Order: sequence, then C-alpha cells, then structure tokens
Amino acid sequence: MYKVFIPSINRAGITSTDKLFKNPIMVVPQRQVEDYKKHNKDVLGCPDEIKGITPTRNFILNYCKENGIKQHIQIDDDIKYFFKHEANKTIRDVPPETFWQLLEHMFLLTGEWGGRCFGLKLREDKKDYREYGPFPTLCVIGANTVSYTHLKLP
Repeated sequence: MYKVFIPSINRAGITSTDKLFKNPIMVVPQRQVEDYKKHNKDVLGCPDEIKGITPTRNFILNYCKENGIKQHIQIDDDIKYFFKHEANKTIRDVPPETFWQLLEHMFLLTGEWGGRCFGLKLREDKKDYREYGPFPTLCVIGANTVSYTHLKLP
C-alpha cells in the first residue's frame, strides 16, 4: 500500500486534500509543525532551510528511501474533489475511493512497464486530456500528483 504525502506551507487548518485521503502525512516546515498538528494527525517536519517545492519533494523522496516506504504519492494541498472525463463529459465529485483504486492500479501498471514514477494532472480543463488516447510513456512528469515506487523491478 502506498503512503500519501502532502507538502504544505502557511496553510494550517485550511488545506483540503488531507480530507480526501485516509492517513495522509502533511509535510511542512519544521517551524510550522505544531500549527499543523492542531488540524492533522500525521505531520512530518521538513528542515526550515529547505525552501521551495522541488527541494521539499526531494526531501520526501529521501525520507521514503530512508524509512523503507516502497510506494508513495506527493499531492498538492488544495485539491477539493476528484473528477474524470468520460464520454465527452466532465464528471465531478468522483468518490475518493475510486481515485485511491486508480492509484493502486497505476502503481501496478507502472511496475509492470518497468517504470519508477507516474504523474497525474488535476486540472479540469478538457483540452489537457485525450480520453481515448493511450497513456503517454515518454514525457516530462510535472503534475499536481507525482508518484514513486522503490520496489525492485525484474
């Protein structure tokens, strides 16, 4: 089972993504840990000298490697709902359980293809998607949701 990490800064008590997952881990600057603990069960302090989203994501990646976490996702802290495009329509408020299942399948598929990570865009704009096209497998992963696997590949 994968772990969910939500990097955040200066938003204690107003984040929304943490309400969509079971047992998410908020990753915040060390100086803000106590503020976040008032609203979140699991809070991981990131050293205050680490600044910016890329170094924070690398901190999470290293934390997972050091702690034997084999699969994890990193997702923005302001996601309010999940949606999907189907039959040329946007369907909002997809149940979180459906999204969790999608992530499980994406981890399996990524591993079967010999990959180490995958990304998902969480933009609702239809022009960003090709619902009847294949998965792109050779592209830059720059998305709101980035997922990694450290499982040994065959």
